[in-house]
Amino acid sequence: MTNISAKYKTLQKDEVHSAMPDDDVVVSVIVPVLHENGVAAALGAHLLHVSCGIPFELIIVCAENYCGENSGKPDTLSCNTKTESGAGCSGSFASGAVCAGGRQGHGDVEFCAGKPQTANAVLTSSVRSIVISAPKGRARQMNAGAAAAKGAYLLFLHADTRLPQQAFTFMAEALERVKAGAFGLSIEDDGLYFRFVERIADVRNRLTRTPYGDQAQFFRTDFFHALNGYADIPIMEDVDIMRRIRRGGHAVEILKNRVATSARRWHKEGRLYCSVRNVCLRTLYALGVSPHSLSRWYRAHRG
Repeated sequence: MTNISAKYKTLQKDEVHSAMPDDDVVVSVIVPVLHENGVAAALGAHLLHVSCGIPFELIIVCAENYCGENSGKPDTLSCNTKTESGAGCSGSFASGAVCAGGRQGHGDVEFCAGKPQTANAVLTSSVRSIVISAPKGRARQMNAGAAAAKGAYLLFLHADTRLPQQAFTFMAEALERVKAGAFGLSIEDDGLYFRFVERIADVRNRLTRTPYGDQAQFFRTDFFHALNGYADIPIMEDVDIMRRIRRGGHAVEILKNRVATSARRWHKEGRLYCSVRNVCLRTLYALGVSPHSLSRWYRAHRG
């Protein structure tokens, strides 16, 4: 396999973006269910910052009936298809940012080449992105994003997770050795409790090699399609696909480089409760309890 990461190490970011043809995509970043006002702009700036010049596309997948202006809530499309005056979702972009148009529900949508008010980084060039709709369910949405992807590699990213510096380089190097993997986990909170959660995750990863979805799972695109993608189940799809990979005799590489995921669900639901519930779900799933039953239990006991 061609060493893709090395190919771009000698080029500056602006040189790569200006020189690459429209169909030269190495990494397809797939983000399911992104509605939060302003998050799309910050995410685009973040990906530019960590890409180190490796060409990528951003595929945002929203649930059916939640794409466009008729959903009744600020969504990805309305936050990205703004006018030069900045009309649309307030707080998404700095005044005067220029946006390309898009088609409601489907089609090519470029992020503004301005400065997001909610991000520290400046968008140095537009991010090639599309917004598509898919049926409800994270597995279905991620599979729909993968079906639309053009990159040699797939990276599935939760909207509240941020990648480490040179993330695409580390991922590309790993995918020259294996066919699937994920990053290590860190949680954006200074509390000692969260350092404990991180250490437990490290031990679990070493023992089981089944990283969770919030660790930004990545795959060679052809291998992901050979697996038929994520199983159409309402919960535990991230664990299921890693178990299938290992059962097939393939290695899963978990990088030492860590993503940073938000601690908001622990704060919202209670730190201990959230952790114990996750352990219970994983244990029951390992014991053979149906993901559909687990999903009903999860919704009934969600904080």
